[in-house]
Amino acid sequence: MKNWFYVYVLISLLDGMFYLGYTTNLRQRVIQHNNGLNVSTAKPRPLRLIYYEAHRSQEDAFRRESYFKTAKGKIMLRYIIRSSLRERQTQIAKLGTADGVYPSEASGIRQGSSVG
Repeated sequence: MKNWFYVYVLISLLDGMFYLGYTTNLRQRVIQHNNGLNVSTAKPRPLRLIYYEAHRSQEDAFRRESYFKTAKGKIMLRYIIRSSLRERQTQIAKLGTADGVYPSEASGIRQGSSVG
């Protein structure tokens, strides 16, 4: 049976930033991110999975991940997950951060990793 390729979006509960990537093992990849085994997400932990898509083709997953990292893709992603994002931002705002940056101020999407 052919593998599934998952495009995923994590949100940092520390700074409200998004982290995108794709993988063949979504559950394991989220664990790796939360255990600090990825350079780009080692510091802004804890992270929560906020969205994912499953694709049969690695090329389709890579293309979708790349699209979400473009200006238009970021807008589309925020539109797709707007309800979930509002809930998460409320949770994050309650926590705050050491440097005073709250989710409403953190608007970036950071690059995830390749297939892992």
